[in-house]
This record gives sequence, structure tokens and C-alpha cells, in this order.
Amino acid sequence: MFREKKNVETVILAVVLVVLGVFLKDYIKVITVMYPLLLVISLFYFFKKNNISLISLVFSISLIYTIFIYAMYPKIYYDDTGFIIRYFHNFWEGYWFKFNIKDAPIFGVSGFLYGLIGGVLCYFKLVKPEDAIDLLTVVGVFFTSFFVFKIQSKIFKRVDLSLIFWLLCMFGNTYFLNSANKGLETPFHIAIVLAAFYFFIIGNGRLMWLFMGLSVASKLDAVPSMLVLGIVYLIGIGFSNKPLNSFLSFLQSEFLFAVSIIAVYLILTFVFFGSPLPHSGATKLIFHQSNVQHWFPFLEPLTNQGSYLFILYLFVILFITTFFVIHKLSLQNRLIALVFGFSFLGTMVLYYVYNPFERMMWYYPLPLFFMFIQIGVSTYFISNTLFQNRKLICQFLIFIIAASAMLDFVIQDHKYAIKALSTTEVQRMQIGYDLAARTQPQDTVASHHGLTTCRTNAYVLDMTGLNSSTTTDEKLDLGVIIHKFTPQWYETHINDWCLSILNDDGHYHIDRQYYSFVKYGYQPITLFKRDELSKHVFEKVNPENIVSFDVVESCGDFNTYISNRLEIKGLNFDKNSLLHFGNERFGLDYFLIIEEHSEEGLVYSSKIFVPSANEETPSEKITSIIHQIHSENIRKVVVKSEVDWINIHISAPVLERIFY
Repeated sequence: MFREKKNVETVILAVVLVVLGVFLKDYIKVITVMYPLLLVISLFYFFKKNNISLISLVFSISLIYTIFIYAMYPKIYYDDTGFIIRYFHNFWEGYWFKFNIKDAPIFGVSGFLYGLIGGVLCYFKLVKPEDAIDLLTVVGVFFTSFFVFKIQSKIFKRVDLSLIFWLLCMFGNTYFLNSANKGLETPFHIAIVLAAFYFFIIGNGRLMWLFMGLSVASKLDAVPSMLVLGIVYLIGIGFSNKPLNSFLSFLQSEFLFAVSIIAVYLILTFVFFGSPLPHSGATKLIFHQSNVQHWFPFLEPLTNQGSYLFILYLFVILFITTFFVIHKLSLQNRLIALVFGFSFLGTMVLYYVYNPFERMMWYYPLPLFFMFIQIGVSTYFISNTLFQNRKLICQFLIFIIAASAMLDFVIQDHKYAIKALSTTEVQRMQIGYDLAARTQPQDTVASHHGLTTCRTNAYVLDMTGLNSSTTTDEKLDLGVIIHKFTPQWYETHINDWCLSILNDDGHYHIDRQYYSFVKYGYQPITLFKRDELSKHVFEKVNPENIVSFDVVESCGDFNTYISNRLEIKGLNFDKNSLLHFGNERFGLDYFLIIEEHSEEGLVYSSKIFVPSANEETPSEKITSIIHQIHSENIRKVVVKSEVDWINIHISAPVLERIFY
């Protein structure tokens, strides 16, 4: 009876901690990693005091981690999630792996199992598309945490040591934290990969090979780590007491599991798509390759950041040191001591070949898990071998060094990620709703993004090429695609390259612009609409055409200007031409005054009402301004505010001349 009472008290206290964390989440965001640390310490205390089973502890920790991800990191979909949403919506309508209903199925969702399972759920209308994404994310986050802890607890054989290195893995990997609940296949895929490693460690060959096959079927970027795991396993067989018998047993009862999964994967992908290679992967290999040729370019996001660079050095030192101590370990422990480090290196070798110019954050969570787990594993075996009497001191010291190196970066990266995502991705999603409302099913939309086109019923020409053989057949040549398909809509980040192509065509005008991206180094997203009845020519307003300004952001050919008063001159201000720019909104309403000046002086003035910014919607803090030129022979346009202390914030101005 006393034992049951203590267990009830434990559950109540755990629930109170979780609920308290949710209600205090706005405060706790400032000290992100402290909340889970306190929870882990509390759970460990209850675990020891009440003699709770290890599996209950693991489930509790993984559940709390999943709640933490959704409580602290807002569910904001990444732009690429828009592609998945579009596929799942078409599944819901009864179409298999269709990006466009009119096209043949295409292997654009690189996470095949993720797309297949989510697609089946939507096809049979068991859950709605966005709910399918969230469901698979929750499953992925939970089991990623679960297998990280189980792997370490099986190796370390100490719950306290497993807990602290679990903490390092799950909260030091900021790439996973920032991509966990953003609608991508990342956590779902990582959970499958880690399951294969877990079954290797506990010696369950059948399930290991089963999950190895599932890992490859999930995403082909698991091939290097699965090759490492398979080779390590075969080495273990080769050095066993009866290698021939072990190998025959492996062929008869284990390898079949992986072969059957791969066979099913090959059959399904050939039937659906005609090839097991994702169209998205082939497109990146052919059209998205980076010009950077130096050794291991995909290490750049790690080597360019001080905390990760330190962790990388720590990994290298510990991994190399491990080679000097493994001769004192059993065969199985030798293999375990090296497998995660070689898996990290194998993934980096893949990224040397597969080298798209965009270093997306979801490329890095899996190799970083390998790196962090290897740090813990190397620490464990080195300290047990060389510092037997002081092994715990050594193990906790390495954890403190690694955690201290990551602590400040995790907090600062968390703050920036939430602020940036709540602007960029929220606005992309809003553009998607706007575009869906403005387009018709018979329209064609050319686009470089996912969220902006995920909800439209129009035919989408995916200019990334990841989901469209139509555009890759034309080698993603925008000029050829516009000339050949004449899409009614074109959505892009405005830049000199696209304006030059649109000027050559002459039949697109600016329908709408979105400027909130500019504070994060992006060019404003612009929605162009085709106009066959007139000719439109665009001219970017460069810094030499502006007087009295500061450049507050610079990103290639894009600039943001800020001043109390700006004079735009040196352009051909034809009557009826349009001047487009973005203007920052503040906490009050005000008027923006725009004046037209000829050689003789002021000839026209207008006021544009600028409403106060909605603090809860960061994507609306910069509003689009369109001023029509009313006078002939204009020498300059002056922009100023009726409120003296408000700076004018002009983002990438464009002059649009219209010829009827």
C-alpha cells in the first residue's frame, strides 16, 4: 500500500512539473535547456527513490521531451514541408504521389516511408494531411528520444550516465531541435535509423537487418551509416568462435529481413515512379550542386560556429583515442566503440558527393546524433580502461565540458530560430493562402517555394525541380519555361536575374509583394501576374539612386535602406509607372508622405496610411507600398513620414514602367 501511494505521488508530481512547464513556457524559453534538465533530475530522483522500472523512466523522459518540443518550439512548417502538404492533399483526393494531379506520380518526397505511411493515412481519410504530418512527427520525436536513451543505457549500464549524455544528445543537437516539429520527415527517419543501431547493440540480428532495410527505404542518405553498421556486424561474425556457422545462420535467418524490405522498396518505387532514385535527389545532383570544391564542404555549418567546432574537435580527439584502448575490450565492445564515429564519417563522405548549395538544417541532425553519441561512447570506454578508479569523474567532466560549450549557443540559437521562423515561414504560409484564393484550377503557377503553392488547385511548375519533371526537362531554365508554358502566375524572391528574364518577356506585372523577409537577409517575395494587353519593364532602385540613407541589410543584389527622409532620383519616372517598396510599421498609425519633384520643385504629394503593426504577427510588420507616378518630367521622388522620429524603411525598391 505504501509503495502504491509513493507511485501515485510520483505521477502527480511529474504531471505538475509538465503542466507548470507548459504554463510558464514564455518565461522558460529564455532558459530553454534548464527546464528539461530539472525534469531529468527530478525523474531520476523519483526513479531511484521509488524503484521505478527503467522502461517507465525512458517512456516518461521521451514523453516529456516530445511535450517540450511542442511547448517551447512553435509548430511552424518549413518551406519544404509545403511540398509534403501538397502531396498529402492529393492523397486525400485519391491520387497517389501526385504533385500535380495532371502529371504522373513523381518521387519528390525523398522520405519514401514517411510519404507512403502519411499518404495511406490521408488516402483512406483516417487523418487530415496536416494531422498526418503532426502524427508522424510526434512518433518520430518520441522514438528518437527513446532509442538515444536505450542505446546509451545498454552501453553504459548506468542510468545516471545515460541520462546526462542523453541530455547532451537531445539538447545539444540544435539542428534537430529546430527541425523536429517543422513538418519534415527528419525525426521519423532518424528514429528508424537509431532503431537499427539499438538492435545491433542488444544483439538482435533479425530486427537490426529489418530496420536497416527500413532505414534505406526511408531515405537513401541512410545508406552510408547502414553500410558501416552492416560491415561492423559482419566483422563480428567473422571473428566469432564459429564464423562459418554464424555466417550461414546470418544468411538463413537475418539477412532475409533486409533483402525483403529492399525488394519491396524497389518494386514499389519502380511501379510508382520507374526508378528507386528520388527525383528530388537526382535534381539536386544535377542542378543544385555547389561550386564549393574544398574538402568536406558540408562541415561548413559546424566549422563556422564556435560551439560546434569545439564539439567537432572533441569528437575527433576522443574518437582517435578510442583506437588506442579498444584492444583491451571484448570484440562486441570494440565494434560498439567505433560504429557511431564511422557512421558520422560515412555520412560526411556522402555529403561530399551529394553537395547541394543550400545547407539545409535537416541534413545535419542524423550525423550530429552519431557525433554526440560517439562522444559519450568514447568517454565511457576510455575512462573505464585508463581511469578505472576515477572513471565517473572523467565521464562527468567530459559531459560538463561539452554541455558548457553548447549551453549559450543552444539558448541563443533557440531565440533566433523562433524569431526568424515566425516571420519567414509564417509569411510563406500566408502567401500560400493568398495564392490559393487568387488562382483558378485552370491556371498555371511557376514557383520556387513549397509553402507558397501547397494549397493552390492550379497547376504548379516547381522551379526547384524537386517535384516536377516538366521543369527539369527544360533544365530549370526560367526563360524557356515562361516562353513555353506562359504561366499566369510567377512567385519568387525578386532579384536582378528574374527581373531581366521578365523584362525580356514583358508580360508580367507585380500583383503583390511580401517584405517581412528582408530583416533576415531575404529578398522580398513577389507575386507576378501575366498581362498580355500591356508591356511591363522593371528597374531595381540601386543605392546610387538614393540620397541620405543607410544600408541596414545587404544580401547580394538586395538592399534595405533606412532614413528619416529618402530621395530616389536618376530614374526614368514615366507617368503612370509604379514605384514598389516595403515600409516598416510601428506601434502606432501614421501617414507616409510621398512627393514628386520636377526641376521646378514639388509638383505632387500624396499620403499613404500605414496602420500599426500587429506584434503577434511578425510577418505583418512590413507593409507593401505602391505609389503611382502622376506627373511628367519627374526628377526625384521623396519619401518621408509625418512623424519625425519614425525612420523610413525601404526594402528593395522597384520601378515598374507600363506601356499600353
